[in-house]
Amino acid sequence: MGPVQPGRAAACFLWRAGFDVTVLDGGLTPEPEVAGDIADWHKDQDDVRLVSAAARRTKNSQRANSDDTEKFFLGSDFVYRDTDYQLLESVEGADIRTSLALGGLSNVWGAASLPLTARDTGGWPVTGGDLAPYYKSLKEIIDVCGENDGLGSHFGEDFSAPSFDLGLQGGALLQALAPQQSRLKARGISFGRARLAVANKYSASPEGCVSCGHCMIGCPHRAIFNAAFVIEELQARERFIYQAEKIVDRVMENGQGVSVQGRGLMIARRLR
Repeated sequence: MGPVQPGRAAACFLWRAGFDVTVLDGGLTPEPEVAGDIADWHKDQDDVRLVSAAARRTKNSQRANSDDTEKFFLGSDFVYRDTDYQLLESVEGADIRTSLALGGLSNVWGAASLPLTARDTGGWPVTGGDLAPYYKSLKEIIDVCGENDGLGSHFGEDFSAPSFDLGLQGGALLQALAPQQSRLKARGISFGRARLAVANKYSASPEGCVSCGHCMIGCPHRAIFNAAFVIEELQARERFIYQAEKIVDRVMENGQGVSVQGRGLMIARRLR
């Protein structure tokens, strides 16, 4: 249970520590034809057909015109379905997105993976030093790529070399900024290549990213990290149970242990 990335990481490390693990999750997945489109694309690399299929799904979605900031996965809106009855209270002055999908919002995220800095944790009961060993452990689950550049002093240098080149705009921007690095640093401005959870750990291609250009509609190579990949690996092992279509309402502790109260997704739909 819990936020997608932290929840999946907790499940993984508890399992590795020898515990029996059960994950309760909404578990929504894309329409079957999405997997079919990906399989077809791997056969013939027909970019036009893949993009056209995604566009048709987006056009037919009931959410197509509801929010321009919502990114779909190959045209599927499954990431945002059934979120209207999640027990999350609105917060004034904040835009909170939730998901009942397997993998949650990591199905459509931008893959930026940056550790918290000392400035971020100022006033917190934990420091960057306290968090450092846990960031290191996460490398067992997530590959983060980057370069030795001006961001190293802020975010460290614990990353892998990227297997793909920057796009024309990104490359041109870094090239233009490079001669001004000293002047910008004197003003407290740092720049560098984004640290991204894009690699070949779970990818369908040995090289990971192949610069196919489909990042913004949904990576067909599985090169962009998705928390669902961790669940898929665990499902093939003993001592792990994944229960989809579950909504947890409350977790309670007492002298005898922990009780979990929740309901099935189908019940929640009927009560909507």
